[in-house]
Amino acid sequence: MFCTGNLVLDMTNDSPNDQSMSLATIQNEIEKLEPAERASLIDLLWDSLDDDSIQEIEGKWAAESEDRIDASE
Repeated sequence: MFCTGNLVLDMTNDSPNDQSMSLATIQNEIEKLEPAERASLIDLLWDSLDDDSIQEIEGKWAAESEDRIDASE
């Protein structure tokens, strides 16, 4: 379970009757959070990625940054 301020996320799914929430439902719930709670959620999601995924994402952002710098020169 992750808790910060009013944000409480139970990351366990022990009940076979729990239904998955749609991405749209999750987005609607996220929009109700305070900015600090959304920032905490970003950290939680980022930490949930494995190291290979993080390295791949950071590599793509680095390449994009270099492309934008080159384009502005």
